[in-house]
Amino acid sequence: MNSLKAQSQTGGGRQWLSGQGIVIAAALVGVFWIQTLIIKAIELVHISGSFNFVSFLQITAQDTAVASGLFLVFAILFSIRIKVLAFIVKAFCYLLMLVLMILLAGSHGYYMATGSHLSAFTVGVWLEDLATVSKIAASEAGSWKIPLLILQAVLVGSLVVTFHVSPLRHKLKRLGQIKISSFLVALAVSVALFIVAAFVPPPSGAARDINRSVPTTIVSEFVGDLFGEAEVELLMDSYSAQSVLKLKASPDGPRPNIVIILYESLNWKSSDVYVPGRNTTPFLAKLAEKSLVVENHYTIVPHTSKAIVASLCGFPPYPGVERIESMPGILPKQCIAHMLSDLGYQTAFFQPAVNFENRSQLVKNMGFETFRGLTDMPLEGFEQTSYFGREDLIMLEPTLDWAEAQKDAPFFLTVLTLASHHNYVTPQSFGRIDYPDEDPDQRNYLNAIRYLDHFVEELYKGFEARGLLDNTVFFIVGDHGEAFAEHGRRQHDLIMWEEGIRCASLIHSPTYFPEPGRITGTRSHLDILPTIADLLEVELVEGEFEGTSMLGPVPKDRKLFFSCWFNKQCMAVRDGPIKTIYHFNQQPMEVYDNSTDELDERDLAGKDEYGSKFLYAKKEEMLDWRLQTLARYRAWENAISAGKILEEKPEVGRKLEARFGDAIELVGFDVKPERARPGQDLAVRYVFHSLKKTSRDIAFFVHVIKPDGILNADHVPVGGSHPVPNWRPGQYIIDEHDIHIPANWPGGPAKIGIGFWDKKTGKRLAVSGDKLEVRDNRLVIATIPVVGAGARVGLDADAIRSKVAKWIRTEVPPFDQPGGATFGGMIELTGVTLKRTDVKQAGTAEMEYVFKALADIPKGVSLRVSLVEDNGEVIVADHDPINGLLPPDLWRVGEYVIDQHLIHIDKGDCKPGTYSVWLGFQKGREWLAATGDGRIDELGRVYLGEIIIRPRTELQ
Repeated sequence: MNSLKAQSQTGGGRQWLSGQGIVIAAALVGVFWIQTLIIKAIELVHISGSFNFVSFLQITAQDTAVASGLFLVFAILFSIRIKVLAFIVKAFCYLLMLVLMILLAGSHGYYMATGSHLSAFTVGVWLEDLATVSKIAASEAGSWKIPLLILQAVLVGSLVVTFHVSPLRHKLKRLGQIKISSFLVALAVSVALFIVAAFVPPPSGAARDINRSVPTTIVSEFVGDLFGEAEVELLMDSYSAQSVLKLKASPDGPRPNIVIILYESLNWKSSDVYVPGRNTTPFLAKLAEKSLVVENHYTIVPHTSKAIVASLCGFPPYPGVERIESMPGILPKQCIAHMLSDLGYQTAFFQPAVNFENRSQLVKNMGFETFRGLTDMPLEGFEQTSYFGREDLIMLEPTLDWAEAQKDAPFFLTVLTLASHHNYVTPQSFGRIDYPDEDPDQRNYLNAIRYLDHFVEELYKGFEARGLLDNTVFFIVGDHGEAFAEHGRRQHDLIMWEEGIRCASLIHSPTYFPEPGRITGTRSHLDILPTIADLLEVELVEGEFEGTSMLGPVPKDRKLFFSCWFNKQCMAVRDGPIKTIYHFNQQPMEVYDNSTDELDERDLAGKDEYGSKFLYAKKEEMLDWRLQTLARYRAWENAISAGKILEEKPEVGRKLEARFGDAIELVGFDVKPERARPGQDLAVRYVFHSLKKTSRDIAFFVHVIKPDGILNADHVPVGGSHPVPNWRPGQYIIDEHDIHIPANWPGGPAKIGIGFWDKKTGKRLAVSGDKLEVRDNRLVIATIPVVGAGARVGLDADAIRSKVAKWIRTEVPPFDQPGGATFGGMIELTGVTLKRTDVKQAGTAEMEYVFKALADIPKGVSLRVSLVEDNGEVIVADHDPINGLLPPDLWRVGEYVIDQHLIHIDKGDCKPGTYSVWLGFQKGREWLAATGDGRIDELGRVYLGEIIIRPRTELQ
């Protein structure tokens, strides 16, 4: 009877939608749609500098289609009349819309802070560490946008009250039902909007980066990840048996020394080798006249650790940010160092940087016997040029010493440079020149490239002076390129255009390649290994190289795949000269013919033979390559964890029982060797027993306690594959890793301390047990004597002063404004020049100070610089004069010291705004009293001027 009554009220016939459902769906989706339009308008103005209505329609087409689809679905769901089901469905719809609105706002904040919208990957990270990522998203949000997030919840809540609690709900119920004909009309309108959106041409220029519908893209990525994971699992078995190359060396083949210089961030167009007159690499240009120059050489993933794998192992790196390649023992023994070690070569890897991204373990995985990083070098007399390490000349003499010592065998040496890495700091002692390029960051980059050219020249001269040149083959190649917004993006991690993936490259040997030449065709880092095998007359008897020797031809249509460092952000494939770029649906695909367009300026996508069918086929090729590469690494990862997670207690080298809280027990350990030399690695093996499930914030730590401090040797157990929160009660976990004893070890024993800590609270789990050596809940498991001399000593004070002589004056040098302060009666700030004070995030502010020593300055006096915003935001920019070369205690009375200070404006930590610059000096924790005509605060700092920090709009 009730159904018959309902039919009579609406005129009979079948009813599909209720008027109440349509009104609620329209209101709920309408709020979401309006928020989307407002955000898109803000982002359009932000990225292009103005509002263009046509571009606005283009970038909102997908969002309008999504809103129409949501409206139709919600209208149907809100029309359900079964009470229990209707309540559940309505609650779901409201909650879903609230989540979508917060996700949209969060993505907007993340975009304004980082230049990139949220993806499925970043959302996954967000869910794992909501507090940290929310801080990043809020860093650009501004105070007015925080209440906006609260407003979203209030809006959704008000709709719930209006439509389901207030008297209005009774009026809505009287709207009755909608006939099937009306339903079909609504369906047709929604479908039409979808079709129209599909044919709306994408925007051009920078607006392409905001073209996608954020919620649907994230959902599609999550779904793709689920299916992709299943495909990876299916492919894994096919790679377990394809990881070995068998080689046969000719007994009479040549055995030259092999030196690979990986030149940080050197793309082809920044070198005189390819662009004469650039005045950045004069030595390389001169060397190229007697070398084989590779015309088109490409990196595979434009990120240093990834490029190292491709260059030195001849297979693609893992296509994502995870450092899978650095898991102990994961790589098959088919890298160049493995091959050459079997031929009797000594192998070493040198870099002037810290152990970033677990580089020492990666180098060990690739088969090198010796690794030398910043902690192995003589520090005195070498400038701190980046947040990763010191100037490259710090490794010149240690590298030459090692090479000269290999008298009884040929050697394979890899040298990884640093100075031209962002933020492009050239040592002040080397000096800079003014390039005509308008971009100040690019000018700094070119100066750093020029400094590295000097380093390569000094290394080459060192080989010549030591009689090593004639029997050495040099491969000098950029690890990747560098971008300066040629296509709206900067640096290298997200660059699939030529400026990011095409590298400078040459092969040089006076003996083996006495005549100059050009290596044509499409070449890559994958080709270095087969080129060396070809040179040494090493025959491949099983398996196949993934690259091709550069000493022979390659097919004109050779295919190469590339991937961005960030997960699922961009990929490319090159078929001969044709390069296709895929942005994972975040912006349109692109096609370039690099035979006629080496700067990627003419996009051919959608034109002639490069239409939708071509683009779809290329996308599928790229995704298939990515899945196959993921499967390969997943198979290797599973192999290294086999036998490391057990249900029965394994044998232990040294029994040592200790408990960490009530969750973890150490059963025993082993350390080899029992005595170590500076520069040597210790192999450590632990056996743990999981007693209780831990929280997700518990992590393992390892400290090497030395006489003058602590070295951090933290790692994730079982090669990174089995973090502590994954341990199941009852499991025994065998964890093995290497600890590097620095070559500049200060003397005395090395104590190995371990423990577990809570990343959220910062507290360590309590250690308990009998007869244990415990310090601050850190268990000392072994004391290893370190015997023998450490690394060579750095420059003495006189040599340092000679190195920086041109920055020390006896007469007043020029400056723009007086300093206006004297500190502690010892130091006069004579003058200041603020060279670059209007800077974007991730850029570099530049200033120059002129100091005068009025009296002898004791040790321990430090220069302090701070950037202070009106709201109290402080950026600490402390600085050691001349990048640490000339501390105040080395200044001589009456002399003027010119100090250039480059301040890196970190994108994550530095908010846009106007900042006051303050300078002072401390001895210990006490500020030196300041006097003078300048504006001096209560701490004793003098005001220098203002720096404006602007948001960075380009992706990095």
